[in-house]
Amino acid sequence: METHRKAREIAAAQGGVILRSQAIALGFTDDQIQYRSTIGDWQRINGRSYRLFEMPGSLDRVRSAVAVLPDAVASHEAAAELHDLPRVRRGIAVVTVHTRTTHNFPGVRVRRAHDLLETHVTRVAGIPVTTIERTVVDLARLVSENHLVDIVEDLLAADRLQPVELREIVRVVARRGRPGSSSLRAVVDEYVD
Repeated sequence: METHRKAREIAAAQGGVILRSQAIALGFTDDQIQYRSTIGDWQRINGRSYRLFEMPGSLDRVRSAVAVLPDAVASHEAAAELHDLPRVRRGIAVVTVHTRTTHNFPGVRVRRAHDLLETHVTRVAGIPVTTIERTVVDLARLVSENHLVDIVEDLLAADRLQPVELREIVRVVARRGRPGSSSLRAVVDEYVD
């Protein structure tokens, strides 16, 4: 009974999911895991993870995806919500994984990037998430230039945006053909010293 309680505690911290390796570390055998899956107590997500129960919030879905998908980080609207950025829609579960992976996750938008560097990632509420500056760069593809200006102005006024860091990320990431790059460069040139 104790192992079941511990499994549920782990799952609660991870948006309702547990990794097979975590279950094994708790003392579950392969047969016990298979049995739980067969009777429907644990819903198999993939070969290495199971959903023990649903947690309906978008950030719970992000926690699940981050726990299950290799090197996934909360990004875009989910990162904006975690950072409490102004003027960005809430309740959208988005993570980014490396382009070499081909993962999907139920209820979560999985984006792929080859240019997400370690320096573009921080932690908020225990979740790996893109930095505010990288989040602004990622949002540029989703919002109008005027909306982007409003977001950047608000962050600068609140002293929450590091202009030098934003300019560097734009230099590295904003390339020809990437959606939002031209408006992002224009905003950075206009508003960032």
